[in-house]
Amino acid sequence: DPEEWSVLFYGGLILYERNNALPRWYLSRDAVYVEDWQAAIEHMKSEGVGDIQQPIVVLSGAELEEIGNSPAENDRIALNPEVDRISLVEGNPQMLEFRVDVSEDSWFVLSDTLYPEWKAYLDGAEVEIVPANGAYRAVRISETSSDLVFRYEPATFAKGVGISLIGLILLIAGLAWEAVAGRMRR
Repeated sequence: DPEEWSVLFYGGLILYERNNALPRWYLSRDAVYVEDWQAAIEHMKSEGVGDIQQPIVVLSGAELEEIGNSPAENDRIALNPEVDRISLVEGNPQMLEFRVDVSEDSWFVLSDTLYPEWKAYLDGAEVEIVPANGAYRAVRISETSSDLVFRYEPATFAKGVGISLIGLILLIAGLAWEAVAGRMRR
């Protein structure tokens, strides 16, 4: 569909830009709750995902308390642009910090890949990241202004540091043993 894509020329490259792609982060009050990943995929295939004006968030997990519309309702709850805002405070590859203002309970959706080593902190307290739209991250935000931080905290790094420290201790112990044993031989 030509209206969906724009062609950009950059040097000798031809790039295609999707005109109606979802933003990297957004708020939503309209959520459809599904039991598992397969149901999420089926829902997205049948209903579609990607309406920028009224995005739908599909959350996996039946234990979540529903906010916003139930799947049976057709009317979507509109956000209030005067009050409902997201401001990026700081961002780098390992951390994103936002200031989020919402007038009602909402879902903050980050359209980055869901990966288990990312943690979310709302006003300093760790909160659960739930799967949204099958591959993205979502956090529930209560009616208020909040500081939201996503931080990449790889367990593999901590394990690597631990193994390195054990190796260093063993090296020092081995060198000390060799020094003591060398003196005893003389």
